[in-house]
Amino acid sequence: MQDVSYIIALIGTLALLASGAAWWNVFRKPQLQPVAGRPAHDARENTAAIALVAAFGLSLVAAILAIFASMF
Repeated sequence: MQDVSYIIALIGTLALLASGAAWWNVFRKPQLQPVAGRPAHDARENTAAIALVAAFGLSLVAAILAIFASMF
């Protein structure tokens, strides 16, 4: 089970790196599209935010599996 937690942690790390690259791209080259009555919004922010949540979710699962593996 510990090997599975390592694999999930590695995938989570890769997702976190991809999220960091996506946020870097958003901040370096913003594509703001003003909408009437709303502030400007970059559509790539949604993709970066989803990647960030996925990375933290995978890291959480890996941590829980590692805790269970150490207990048994």
